[in-house]
Amino acid sequence: MPAVSISKQDSLSATFAALSDPTRRAMLKRLSQGEATVNDLAAPFKMSLPAISKHIKVLEKAGLLTKTVQKQQRPCKLNGTKLKQAIDWIDQYKLLWEGRLDRLDEVAKSLQTSETAIAAAAVSSKEEIAADTVKSDLATNLIATQAINTTPTAQKDQINSPKIESPQTKTKAAAKSKRKKMKTKELNPKLDLTFERFIDVPPHLVWRAWTEPDLIKQWFCPLPWKTIHADVDVRPGGKMHTVMQSPEGQEFPGTGCYLETIKDERIVWTNALLPGYRPAPPNVPCNDEEQTEFMFTAIVEMAPHKVNGVDGTRYRATVLHADQKGCQKHDAMGFEAGWSAALDQLVAMVKKGI
Repeated sequence: MPAVSISKQDSLSATFAALSDPTRRAMLKRLSQGEATVNDLAAPFKMSLPAISKHIKVLEKAGLLTKTVQKQQRPCKLNGTKLKQAIDWIDQYKLLWEGRLDRLDEVAKSLQTSETAIAAAAVSSKEEIAADTVKSDLATNLIATQAINTTPTAQKDQINSPKIESPQTKTKAAAKSKRKKMKTKELNPKLDLTFERFIDVPPHLVWRAWTEPDLIKQWFCPLPWKTIHADVDVRPGGKMHTVMQSPEGQEFPGTGCYLETIKDERIVWTNALLPGYRPAPPNVPCNDEEQTEFMFTAIVEMAPHKVNGVDGTRYRATVLHADQKGCQKHDAMGFEAGWSAALDQLVAMVKKGI
């Protein structure tokens, strides 16, 4: 789902921020073997002592290590209490994610079966279209020949002359072709993430779920998180604003700008712009090295589709990132699992009736 920013740095946030750096994780691994001086911790790394001290201060501020006094030295000691708090926080979601992985496996098997059926239907459809095209061409040629043979000479010349398209027709055709190419442009695997599924609800109800605030709040982020506020102006340049709430009650606001809205077909928005296409301010760092969110553009496409005789929607979500680090961070956050869980909630909501 859309990225969220940390409004304040609590104890747990400081712990995870400290653990996000490989140098600091290596220091903690060394301290798990026993106390160590600053020089001991610096030995494996090719960096200055001031830089090492900076990493130690981050770990100390997060409560992951403490310094003791022994004669003329102040060796560092691992503090396991903060690590246990982080582990306890992760454990409460263990069953949730294990259940989602089981469901994901079931969906994957279902998709594999559906894709086989779709491929077979596509081959059959292509053969039928090819046969119909041949028949149509033969009929057209026959009619044209009969028309020419029964037409005066002056009109025959007109029939046989090449068709000249108007500039307006050519312009419209070029614009349509350009639009199709823009939609089918290949993704950059280093910068982009995509997610696609067939769902057995129609596109116009998917559109409503994405564009009506009261509906957005019911499905937009996966449980146990909640969307407690939604304010949208669904038009190019319009506002998309949501507030998510963690199970602990912490709120995460997010504001973006719609770039393209095609009813029952396509929604595009970005957090790199504020409403009215005004550039968003730079990300605010939560420490010297990390940023609280990443810039992205999201594209949600919905199209009528039928699988095994069931009418529904071919649903595709694509997220374009500004840089590789942002893409990797979004992927590590559980992009596909999160979008899949939220989509399950959307489908369940629609089937209950909206």
